[in-house]
Amino acid sequence: MGQLSKVAKATGMVYDKAGVIYGTYRQFSFCVEETANAGLFSVHFWAVPADQQNAQGLYPYLEQMKQIRKFVRHVAVDGNHILVQMRIYSGTEKNRQNIEDVLNTVTGYLGQNSYTNVCNRCGKTEDLSLCQINGASMQLCGDCYHGAVNALSAEEQKAKLRKGNLVTGIVGALIGALIGGVLWVLVGQLGYIAGIVGLILAVLSL
Repeated sequence: MGQLSKVAKATGMVYDKAGVIYGTYRQFSFCVEETANAGLFSVHFWAVPADQQNAQGLYPYLEQMKQIRKFVRHVAVDGNHILVQMRIYSGTEKNRQNIEDVLNTVTGYLGQNSYTNVCNRCGKTEDLSLCQINGASMQLCGDCYHGAVNALSAEEQKAKLRKGNLVTGIVGALIGALIGGVLWVLVGQLGYIAGIVGLILAVLSL
């Protein structure tokens, strides 16, 4: 059992078998992913302020949090996506305290500066849900979610088509090699000059 599932069990948070904790904390949607091989928890939020002037202070605030809390390893703000990465400890209680501390600290700032949950892609503030698309956690509105699923399905179909073309190409190459081999045997038996074979090969290649 991973540390994240233990934290979820200890706090009553929702744990998904994909390896994430997700939910709403102080009206802000969040998702926590565990990257065990890197020894990190990644905490995600998706929000924007009503007044864009307030957006300028978020990254410095997160950097200050990073300096004070040594377990925080990386912070980033990319548009409406807010990321905090933190160290995974061996003790469940310490991990629980650290995750709750980050949730408290970040959502406290978001609430004080009139931030609102938004769609990761279009910025819509209604009909939102947390999801994973192609292994990436995000918050999407209904329209963007269906668009992402359809795009993923289209890519899968293209991949299948490319695989089919590869198989067809291999079969065609084998058949061509077989025909060429038979021609060489026939020519060898009949004693025709190699120029005829060259002509036949040129025609078949075209």
